[in-house]
Amino acid sequence: MNALKIVSALSKFYSRDFQAEDEEQAENLRIKEMIFEQLEAAILSNDSREIADLTALILENTGCVEDIEIVEKLSERLVQKGLVLPEALKNFLHDSACNRWL
Repeated sequence: MNALKIVSALSKFYSRDFQAEDEEQAENLRIKEMIFEQLEAAILSNDSREIADLTALILENTGCVEDIEIVEKLSERLVQKGLVLPEALKNFLHDSACNRWL
């Protein structure tokens, strides 16, 4: 996993002052896509430790409605590819800080 790259991107994201909301949203999506790409690779390689680390990272960085919408969209791709069961996705999203918006 390229954890350092992801953690660095998250750190820069949270410390940056964006000029426009759409710029912030695009960067948020880009970073979450990086995480989900790594998660898909971890699932395919059956690396349970990396899966746990990445899902924890997703949950730690999902804190608003926009985040949950991105996570739902990216998670659904894993369901469509048959890598995650719908029930597991539901449980995962329920564990997020944003579950009150589900």
